[in-house]
Amino acid sequence: MATVTHTTALPDSSEKTDFYSLVDNAQVSGIVNNDVASNAAIAGSKLATITTAGKVDGSSINNLANVPSGAGRLPSANLPSTIPVANIDTGTSADKIVKLDGSARIPAVNGSLITNLTISGIVGSAVSKSENTAYQAATDGFFVGIIDCSGATGTSGEINGYTDANASPSTLMGVASAWRVDSTFSGSSGTRKNSFCIPVKKDDYYKGVLTTGAGSPTATYYFIPLGA
Repeated sequence: MATVTHTTALPDSSEKTDFYSLVDNAQVSGIVNNDVASNAAIAGSKLATITTAGKVDGSSINNLANVPSGAGRLPSANLPSTIPVANIDTGTSADKIVKLDGSARIPAVNGSLITNLTISGIVGSAVSKSENTAYQAATDGFFVGIIDCSGATGTSGEINGYTDANASPSTLMGVASAWRVDSTFSGSSGTRKNSFCIPVKKDDYYKGVLTTGAGSPTATYYFIPLGA
């Protein structure tokens, strides 16, 4: 309960104005919650800054969007070690944070400003392919064909490498020919082995075709994937 304390005494010959003055200058102390009206609307300037720990519960804080920019920053020790992705402004446009896709890959972004980029393990293992058989590339890569005419004298032939977006590729991109003139490795023995190497785009088709000139030349083919 609040207590009213007078600060002056009434004179012996007091009038009502003296009494009013006594009341007007009285001091009120010991105010408790019940002494404050529910509609008191006490101005913020009358309230002291709360600095005691535990006096404000986080459930009563709102309007955080209105916190002034100069109010300071939360200490890093009070921040979570992992921020939920839903709370991060992600994207590939300006001023966004890039997020990996569902396969842990970087999405399509402009890499013209990237420097000091080191790439390792980008070339995969060579995979053997069959003669005159069309394949679709699962990744970018290189199609290699090797012709061997080192068998009997007079053996000759040519291999052609094709690649394009058609299931039966017909765009000639590589040619290699070889032959054997005699049975010795002299200057007239000819080019007994030769090869081509052509680039292939992901999802395009490729194949190698051997044309025999004479004898029994052999052809060997490989696809070397990139980024595998």
